[in-house]
Amino acid sequence: MIGALLSRGKERGIAFAGLVSVGNEVDLSLGEICEATLDDLDVDSYMLFLETMRNPEALRRFALDAYTRGKPVIAYKLGRSATARELAVTHTGALAGEDNIADAFLADCGIARVDTLDALIEGLPLLRRVPVAPPGGRPRAVGVITTTGGGATTAIDPLAARGVAIETPGTLTLTRLSAAGINARPTRLLDLTLTGTRYDVMKPALDAYTRAPEFDVVLCVVGSSARFYPELAVRPIIDSANSPKPIAAFLTPDAPQALAALSEAGIANFRTPEACADAIAAALRRRAPRFDILRRTPPRPATSSAHMLDELEAYRLLAKRRIATATSLAPQCPIRRQARTSVRLSGRRQGFVQCYLAQDRCGWRHTWCEE
Repeated sequence: MIGALLSRGKERGIAFAGLVSVGNEVDLSLGEICEATLDDLDVDSYMLFLETMRNPEALRRFALDAYTRGKPVIAYKLGRSATARELAVTHTGALAGEDNIADAFLADCGIARVDTLDALIEGLPLLRRVPVAPPGGRPRAVGVITTTGGGATTAIDPLAARGVAIETPGTLTLTRLSAAGINARPTRLLDLTLTGTRYDVMKPALDAYTRAPEFDVVLCVVGSSARFYPELAVRPIIDSANSPKPIAAFLTPDAPQALAALSEAGIANFRTPEACADAIAAALRRRAPRFDILRRTPPRPATSSAHMLDELEAYRLLAKRRIATATSLAPQCPIRRQARTSVRLSGRRQGFVQCYLAQDRCGWRHTWCEE
């Protein structure tokens, strides 16, 4: 998945500060790795692809610290279906658990969960602009401006299916639109049509909607002009990058140059209506994390004699418990050391270790490190 995220992210103009594949997390966990990067000024947000959550306390601790630093976290977690949970076990041995529990956990951590891979990759710019939902506040709503009614409906439909309210413009907003020469009605969709695909129409419409108290996010859907005449309807979106309300842009045609220009301006932009709706819904659902339920794991005593069992030790332990295991064999082959190098440790572990690469006379390769 690292290659998929990197290639898809590069296509969308995402600058990754780093990518880490944690595998089975036999040593450091995902939360611990992310926690170690929180003070890195080059990292302003986090994108998590999760098969399971092996160390939830570390993940929670990281998420809470990320929230206090203003660094949003977006996550795409497998396991919504029983089939996906089964595949997670066969792939990495991960126990995905019940999905509703994972959903509640991520929400309590202040992590925005999305349902599509495209929303994971494209959603962070929107997450950075949308504040967390205040407790007990009014239902959050979206205002929609478009130059293509049919194209806008393809995004409105999945938004409504996710429970997102599509709000009508209020009296003050209608007055501002009228003053700009835009004849609008109190409907859920401001359709400027092809005749309104002009900078002098789109920009005043955006100004009115991004100042409207009834909207939390403004969705702008642009039709074919986004590919052939981006200066007409895309340029107004770019020039509204610093507007009071966050803007999400969905371009119905394949318009890579316009999408790149929107990304360069910091505007959240989407290639599909499903990803657009998914990201908007996740951003509006996100709430402040619950600091009251954080449990600090007590530190392990420094004098502890506990150690990680190797495979043969694990088999012997299982045999004592009368648990059947696969047949195992430890070849008695002398090992000769072939190479040695020093590796600097950082973070909580300081100093150097000696790492060896060896091959025994039976042809087995071995690697190990000694402090």
